[in-house]
Formats: sequence, structure tokens, C-alpha cells
Amino acid sequence: MFKFILQMLMMISFGGILYIIARALPRTEEEEKGSSETSPTPRIVVYLEQADERLLVVLEKALRRIRVVLLKLDNAVSQKLRRFKQGGNPEGILGEENRKEEK
Repeated sequence: MFKFILQMLMMISFGGILYIIARALPRTEEEEKGSSETSPTPRIVVYLEQADERLLVVLEKALRRIRVVLLKLDNAVSQKLRRFKQGGNPEGILGEENRKEEK
């Protein structure tokens, strides 16, 4: 199972790298050619540009939500650490009594 997750992570990373490279290629070609707007734009290029815009919006929303979740997690961890500093927790970190004392 661990190998599968690792392979999936590698493939997703590889796909992300390819996507970033594919986005950068048209920019470099346009700079080399100059601004020649005389050729008609194929339909697929227009569709890909629209898909890129939508993907950008979705990624931005996802990153904002992930940021909110991480900030909430950070806040919860900070509160736990503050409680440990102030008075300690007689039941232990996990809320259980110390098992060494029971034995």
C-alpha cells in the first residue's frame, strides 16, 4: 500500500511538472516569433486557454482552503502547547493516566 501511494505521488508530481513546462512553452515561442496576429487561432488552443483559466481559479480556491485548514491546525496546536506550559496535564499527553504508575 505504501508503494502504491508513493508511486501515485510520483506520477502526480510528474504530471505537475509537465503542466508547468507546457504552460511556459507557448510564452517562449511567442517571444521568439514576435507578435504575429495574422494566423487564425485553432479551436483547441482557445479551449486549452479557457481550461487553464478555470484550473487557475480552482487551484487558487483550493490553496486558500488549505491555508485556512493549516491556520486552524496551527491555532489548535498553539493552544495545546499553551495549556501544557501553564499547568501541565496530569493525565498525560493523550489524556490517559500514566501507565507506569498503574503497574
